[in-house]
Amino acid sequence: MNVLTISKTHPVIKSILIFFCLMFPSISNAQNIKPWEGYWKGDLSVAGMQLTLIFHVNPPTIEGNTTVYRSTLDVPMQRLKNFKIDETEIQGEEITWRLSLPASFQGKRNAEGLLVGNWTQGGKSLPLTLRYSETLNSVKPQTPKPPYPYTSKSVNFSHPSGKLKFGGTLTYPDTNSVKIDAIAQSIYHLARKTPNPADPTFKLPAVLLLSGSGPQDRDETLGDHKPFAVWADFLTKLGFVVLRVDDRGVGSSNGDPKFLESTTTASYVSDAQAAIRFLYTQPMVDTMRIFVMGHSEGANVAVKLANAQTDISGVISLAGMTSSGVETSVFQNQINWKALKLDSGLISGLSDLHREMIQLAFMVKSNQTTGDHTISDNSTGSVQSKNDNSSNKNTPQRSEASTSEYETLLKAYIAKNKSDKNLQRAYKYQINLSNGAAKATGAKSALNYLAQTYIGLATNPWTSYFLQSDPEIEFTELKNCDILMVQGSKDQQIDAIGTAKLVDKMNQTGVGITYREFPGLNHLLQHCNTCDVSEYFNLDETTAMEVMSVVGNWLTQRNQLR
Repeated sequence: MNVLTISKTHPVIKSILIFFCLMFPSISNAQNIKPWEGYWKGDLSVAGMQLTLIFHVNPPTIEGNTTVYRSTLDVPMQRLKNFKIDETEIQGEEITWRLSLPASFQGKRNAEGLLVGNWTQGGKSLPLTLRYSETLNSVKPQTPKPPYPYTSKSVNFSHPSGKLKFGGTLTYPDTNSVKIDAIAQSIYHLARKTPNPADPTFKLPAVLLLSGSGPQDRDETLGDHKPFAVWADFLTKLGFVVLRVDDRGVGSSNGDPKFLESTTTASYVSDAQAAIRFLYTQPMVDTMRIFVMGHSEGANVAVKLANAQTDISGVISLAGMTSSGVETSVFQNQINWKALKLDSGLISGLSDLHREMIQLAFMVKSNQTTGDHTISDNSTGSVQSKNDNSSNKNTPQRSEASTSEYETLLKAYIAKNKSDKNLQRAYKYQINLSNGAAKATGAKSALNYLAQTYIGLATNPWTSYFLQSDPEIEFTELKNCDILMVQGSKDQQIDAIGTAKLVDKMNQTGVGITYREFPGLNHLLQHCNTCDVSEYFNLDETTAMEVMSVVGNWLTQRNQLR
């Protein structure tokens, strides 16, 4: 279910937001403020994804004896700008925004100046904390500012299918503009040339940056943070050519909408291959020394890319997914269930229930795709099939048959496991949690709502691919090049314990790997306090310098060896 019902929502966002009913992040702090007029920015956190909402309160006007406030809403990721808010109601330290979506936000300003409340839409409510800013965009301390001591230019290139055109930024050293001699010497060292100001031509190693889950711009912008702008600045100053690109469907990267609807992680691999081919055409790039650095999902794309072609010199994985898609989803949910202070028994039951409901969704999807009606007394036992001659698997009748089958299978599974008290508690908890959403969406029951939700996960291209993925295979087969894996110990989106276990397997299979786990860092590799997702945006630090130092040293050493 979409949190914001907007017709031009990117398909990946649609798939991510389906997890909404299971994810409830906690709330963190910001600076104290007094006025209402200005910008209130916050991020809805859904299954590890962040959807930035920006409310703009205009200066009040006096109409008769009444002070009237008017507001608008921006949702950059969904290309929504200056959306008129129907009503802005302010009473003391409380504010309510009502929109025609229909949706609303109601919150209260606390002592620290945070606006703490809930976004409500379709009968569902999600915690949302907003931070005040007098201007639309705040600049974090690490974000680079012009003039740059290197060349930075906008570039574009096409997808081999001809259905997409990408826009990005290419940065590369220019020794004629470098004022610091040590940096110029480093650049010439990487270029393997003797410094000669009269000869500015040189070939340098290149790094392609790949962003995390969901549609991201070339800077991997998250709130006011621009991690890839920071990385590009750092690596270019070291002497590398750096390419960062808007994801398909974002910014300057546009294409056939129908083509975009089927986007999966594998789709991003083909996009990365197009970016590599573009780097081949650049006169300053040494095509024998091209590295790929990915964050989160981008790390998994980088590994797939390196396994697909042998000319990648190395891979840097920044908090890449290292457990299966199902277990990653379970881990992220467990973090949020713990934040809700649920007891360990209930969390264990919810985890098992979540795994089973995903499995059932794929079973139903398979049965309905092949035209079979299934009859089974449990979710994992033998299944008898009866041929269904219906040719259109997307008809309302087929959809109704799918949810009906799912409900039957789930009921059978719950009945079969009557002795599992934690599972029984979890099932009741999930049903109670879904009652309101069922009424709001017109579902026949809470069980019917859950069936629709989980079948949606299995049928959506991105979530289907994600939930069936197993990164261990790609990581352990990475024999064409070395890899640097970086993980934060406080990451609440990727399980650091699972990463360490995978690293052991990679060492056993002979993968050339360097692994560093950094204590006290979150998924964005920031030093954190609560370390939950909502805290990302309040921290001034974009990326920990010790991480950047390790990456820079690793890249430099690999270039000396090649």
